[in-house]
Amino acid sequence: MPERVLLLQDTYEVNDMLNPSLFALMALFPDADVGFLQNKSNALPPELQERRTEFFAARLSAKALKDLDTLVGVEATIPIENYDLVICNTRGALGHLRKKKSKKPRIIVYYHDLLPFLWRQDNTDWNEQESNQLLRWQEIDLEFSQGIDTAVAAQLSLRQTLATMQARDVHLAYPLVDQDLFYPDIETPREYFLATDSTDLETLMHIAACVTDKLVVLGEYRYNKLFRELKPDNIFYTGEISVAEKAYYLAGAKAFFCGAAHELDHLPLAALKSGIPIIAHPSQGMREFLTDADLGFELETGSAEELLHFIRYYRNKNINR
Repeated sequence: MPERVLLLQDTYEVNDMLNPSLFALMALFPDADVGFLQNKSNALPPELQERRTEFFAARLSAKALKDLDTLVGVEATIPIENYDLVICNTRGALGHLRKKKSKKPRIIVYYHDLLPFLWRQDNTDWNEQESNQLLRWQEIDLEFSQGIDTAVAAQLSLRQTLATMQARDVHLAYPLVDQDLFYPDIETPREYFLATDSTDLETLMHIAACVTDKLVVLGEYRYNKLFRELKPDNIFYTGEISVAEKAYYLAGAKAFFCGAAHELDHLPLAALKSGIPIIAHPSQGMREFLTDADLGFELETGSAEELLHFIRYYRNKNINR
């Protein structure tokens, strides 16, 4: 067991879906120090108050941390050379630690996502300068990944992407899910279909506008010309909501459509924990879990016909939660 351990996470926020994995690491390393880039909560839980906990980018705005040069500069101030082992539990932000001349510490990065502002940009309307900046940042991101001793991915498609990008072996470890938020609630009636605010949402929205089934979208309202004509009253938007509120909506869903996401999260896994079948885009990396209809299906084409088939299939189906 290493003597000096530092556990890092991008931010601390109540009910963050990364927290169960962090708390499990804290239990595994009871004497480890803990660090975050920022704190987004009003108060720290007792588990963190009892530890030596530091915030390394407390004075920076969230917008500033979307500049990779700033992010790399902040990570350079983290005193990793004082530790034998550093474990980063991250959505991609903490993949830029650089060792000095010493071989210490050993760095393990548990990826829950890649930096969305690098890898999921829609750059079709960008000018040459903006495109060159993105390319430079991607090169920097990959350069720093070479200093990582062990990379671990939180889902299958992410593992395959990391292995290809970084030309290394990447381990797979599915994250823990908060059992106080996500659990099978057999008393809650199933009243609607639920969907993520995904890049391929429009096809599902057009289908929902032509049927009577209720659809709840976890995201902000999107203007659609078709809706101006049809004026559907069966489609609802939640806006930006907390993880606890997402758990509430999951409990009442007939099925959960998980499209090609702007950012990866663990809601598909949490839905399965709650006994809700999922219809998942391949990028969600859920294929190996979907072994029967009670668990759900992975989309093959994402066509209107395929989406409509699953709406009809789960419309009145009794699911054994």
